[in-house]
Amino acid sequence: MRTNHVVLVGLLSGAWLSGMAGCGGDDTAHNPSSSSSAAVSSSGAGGSSSSSSSGSSSSSSSSSSGTGGQGTGGEGGTGGAGPMGDWTCLGTVMWPAPVKATITLDASFVDFNSMAPFVGLTVKACAKADTACAAPLDTQTTDANGAVKLTVPTGTDGFDGYADITGPDIPNSIAFVFPYVGDDNAATVPMLSSGTLDAFAALTGVALDDTRGHIAAQVIDCSFTNPAPGVGVTASTADASSSQIYVKNNLPNGNATETDETGVTGIFNLPAGPVDLTGKVSSSSQTTGKITVLTRAKTITYTTLPPTP
Repeated sequence: MRTNHVVLVGLLSGAWLSGMAGCGGDDTAHNPSSSSSAAVSSSGAGGSSSSSSSGSSSSSSSSSSGTGGQGTGGEGGTGGAGPMGDWTCLGTVMWPAPVKATITLDASFVDFNSMAPFVGLTVKACAKADTACAAPLDTQTTDANGAVKLTVPTGTDGFDGYADITGPDIPNSIAFVFPYVGDDNAATVPMLSSGTLDAFAALTGVALDDTRGHIAAQVIDCSFTNPAPGVGVTASTADASSSQIYVKNNLPNGNATETDETGVTGIFNLPAGPVDLTGKVSSSSQTTGKITVLTRAKTITYTTLPPTP
């Protein structure tokens, strides 16, 4: 079983989902696949992280691709991860194929601030096309350790659905994992409590609209684990009622236009429904990745935004 500690990178008392696949491969294609296990930890605003070895579509790695040394990570460059992130894989990204038809997702849900387990949460594994999760692939309730085991099919590309998480003390939540998960996976998932979300909204001056949804996203570079600075993120459904912040100097900033070293952005009050998130390197307008996630009314959607094929 592959171990992937899915971590919420701290933004004051808020947090974002992270923990992705290591990026391996040769000079012509970057494929984040391996059979090794990994562990990631994070603390504070942006936090610090450590990891060992590379993983599959949702494991972590501390190494980055490239042929040597520090570099700018620009398209066609040869260096490793530099101050603006490692983008050497762009144009050659390949996500790994699943290794078996059915996998087990072993997740433990804990409070971000206290790390106490959330007991009694209902966790559903949902197909990507089932936006209401009307026909869950599996449904479990977190035990005394905040843990569940979900069994899901991988299809041809890996599990490309999401987790629907509801229960006492937390806002309704949705969690996506990119690249798609193709092997058994274990994760610890810190979650925001309802009180923490309200405090965060008050701090940023955002009035949360209960008819709309919110996204917490972290941009990842070609290492498939390192947060990427210098990237602007756009949401296809954002309108005049939506607000966006980036983390700057460990604080939320509504005037910033790109990620800092935490790779974190938050987009609030999006219309409910599917939304495309696109990342672009601000200095070059080079697209880093594009994913489709789901927003629902009065719900937080957690996701990472890695390089995409």
